[in-house]
Amino acid sequence: MNQGATTSDAVPIITLESIKKNYGIIEALKTISFNIFQGEFLTLLGPSGCGKTTLLRVIAGFEKPDSGLVEIDGKNMEGIPANLRPTNMVFQSYAVFPHMTVGENVAYGLKARKADKQTISIEVDKALAMVGMEGFNHRPSTALSGGQRQRVALARALILKPKVLLLDEPLSALDKRLREQMQSELRQLQRTVGITFILVTHDQEEALTMSDRIAVMFEGSIAQLASPQELYQRPTSIQVANFVGTMNFLNVKLMTQTERDLTVDIEGLGEISMSKEQAPLGFENSSQAGIRPEMFTIITNGNQKMARIAKGKIVETQYFGDMTYFDANLFGTDKTVTISMRNSDIAYDIEIGTEVQIGWNPNSVLLLT
Repeated sequence: MNQGATTSDAVPIITLESIKKNYGIIEALKTISFNIFQGEFLTLLGPSGCGKTTLLRVIAGFEKPDSGLVEIDGKNMEGIPANLRPTNMVFQSYAVFPHMTVGENVAYGLKARKADKQTISIEVDKALAMVGMEGFNHRPSTALSGGQRQRVALARALILKPKVLLLDEPLSALDKRLREQMQSELRQLQRTVGITFILVTHDQEEALTMSDRIAVMFEGSIAQLASPQELYQRPTSIQVANFVGTMNFLNVKLMTQTERDLTVDIEGLGEISMSKEQAPLGFENSSQAGIRPEMFTIITNGNQKMARIAKGKIVETQYFGDMTYFDANLFGTDKTVTISMRNSDIAYDIEIGTEVQIGWNPNSVLLLT
């Protein structure tokens, strides 16, 4: 599924209407309502305790909502237990049975459904091939690496051909290199099997890399539901912008506004006119001007042409191989902004204490609350 799959011709596989869930006085879910579409890779993203795993468990049938409707493939799931829903879950711990071989682990669900031996053998081979583990049938599960255990858990879930696969932080226990490899493999697998995947994660990069859409959650509510590109380029609030990527925030004063435009004075950058589309919720007294680090450029080449130029002094640098992050104090203010640049674009060494010209474009500014 591509990013445009949420148009009017997209088919909902899951409908959530007014889902509420409390644990005593704690509101874990606060009136959650949205559709998840057939063949979509949707991610529930948010900090610990925001309600994302609770929502996943409500969909799976492991938790009963206090009120609201869960509909999967057109059927109301009220009263239908987890084992009878057209879903399957891969847990954070993988839950691979240590006393079974790889093949026995993968076959577990089919055996529980009393499938015949020939069917089980054929389907186990297919499932293992799907996750790149052909020939591992007789390998003891205790002899597997973390990545291999994760693949076994995926194969065991997919062999039952669920309409929706639920993934509760399945990559969190892996090291960085293996995690990135598995992100790519999991996304390719989802495209191959064509079923709906719902992933829970607190890792913003993982969400941006893998998803068709991302639901950002805070305190039991969805703050924004959008494609990765829209979420990053057009967050609707300071809270979302701070959680998804890095954003510089500067104080802003409203000068004038018309039906289409705003004129604002941004601390350290000066006065600009901007489209009201750059202010998703309009201007409020608490609004701030936000700009991503990569939207600033330190001018190191006289041929560079930028719409606007500010001046500042470098106070910190962080080198990341292909990129360097610079912290710069803007002249005329005590504000520090972060600037990210590819090292291939930097014409000379920029050291702490260097006074620099900083290029930027008013189109890259968002007005957020």
